[in-house]
Parts: sequence; structure tokens; C-alpha cells
Amino acid sequence: MTSGPAESTIAMIIERIRDASECSADGSVTAAALVRGSRPTSQWIAHLRAIGVGANVNHRRAPIEPAQLFRVLEDGGQPPPVRAAAALALASRGEEDTRARLRVAAEATVAPKLRVALEAAADPARDAEMQTLLEELEEEEQESARAE
Repeated sequence: MTSGPAESTIAMIIERIRDASECSADGSVTAAALVRGSRPTSQWIAHLRAIGVGANVNHRRAPIEPAQLFRVLEDGGQPPPVRAAAALALASRGEEDTRARLRVAAEATVAPKLRVALEAAADPARDAEMQTLLEELEEEEQESARAE
């Protein structure tokens, strides 16, 4: 292969692929997809459920695999609202082994509100309270950010 513009373009493409792969591996891309943004809470919940069952996939967007969602959920460095969002996306799959793992994650969580949100995500009978729990976690996170 000759050196020149083609070689530098190839090197740049390879570097971008590596960057994207690293972001995906550490959960930052997944976490970004779970953030509420400017959506009303009800639309955010619908978005999370769509992620969980793969309904948000198209020709430009790959599915977020359960392993990626669990990585975000179990990462204590992620903000509590994002961790709860990952739990809700996972719970939407309706698989009992996923719900069992969510319960284990809830038991291992020290933060009281986050623990309650994870328990609620694992229990389909508590779906109605998820909106309130997510809003409370976000308010708590915003207050924490203002205090810093």
C-alpha cells in the first residue's frame, strides 16, 4: 500500500471505529441512549420500553443488548436515573431471569430511592409508580449537581 491521502483516511477511519468500540464497551453510548433529555416522563418511559424490546432499532441504530443495559445498571458510577432507566428497559423484556437479576441488583444497592426504583422495575405490578420514582431520582440528581 502506498502512503498518502488514502492511507491517512484509512488510519482516521480505523481510529474512529476504535473510539466507537471503546465507548460502546464502557457503557457510555448505552447510558446516553437512556437519558431522559427533554422528553416528558411518560415519553421517556415509552422510549425505555422500546429500547428494552428492540423497537427503537432501524438501519442506523443497532439494538442495545441486555448485557449492555446490565453493564449500565450495575455501574455504580452511572447516575441513579440512568441506572433506573436501564432497569426499566431490561424489565420490559418480560423475562423472569432478567427480573431475578434486577432484584439482585436492587438488593445490592445502597441508595434507598434507587433501590426502590430497581425493585419496582423488577415487579410488573409496580409499573404505575415508576414515573414518580424516575422523577424523584432525577430531582435528587439535579439537587446533588447544584450542591457541587
